[in-house]
Amino acid sequence: MWTINQYEVTLIDNGKTTALKYDFGSVITLTHENLDGYTFDGWYNDKDVKYNSDTLTVEEDITLHTVYNANKINITFHNNGGSGSMNGQTVTYGTTPCKLTANAFTKTGYTFVGWATSEGSTEVSYVDQYEFTLDDFTETSKDLDLYAIWQVGEFTITFDSM
Repeated sequence: MWTINQYEVTLIDNGKTTALKYDFGSVITLTHENLDGYTFDGWYNDKDVKYNSDTLTVEEDITLHTVYNANKINITFHNNGGSGSMNGQTVTYGTTPCKLTANAFTKTGYTFVGWATSEGSTEVSYVDQYEFTLDDFTETSKDLDLYAIWQVGEFTITFDSM
């Protein structure tokens, strides 16, 4: 009498291990967690070779583990009527703390008061050199455009009446 061979499939996802026996030829679906701030890259074997499928046909003992890549956002700074230039900034999820690059724009007769997230807005979303993590952003997979907000400068004029 013949019996079908069984093999152990060990799946390690985000540190959680599941090991189950399956009959030879069984097809199992590979599922994974969704981690905030990370993008699922794939399942890899113990030699770090990527397994390129969402299903696995069981033919031998196998161990697969997940790999997740930290999301990044690119921040672009706009002078919004000012002058000068600033390099963009790339921030990786989980890097703490991070600071926005210091404002390098100028506008004659105006004072920089902060950053808006939409062009023409006067509402300060982030102050200069704001310290943050990507947890502060609601959509970590989107790039971020920041627009300088300018306030007319105040001057004191003194007259000497002789």
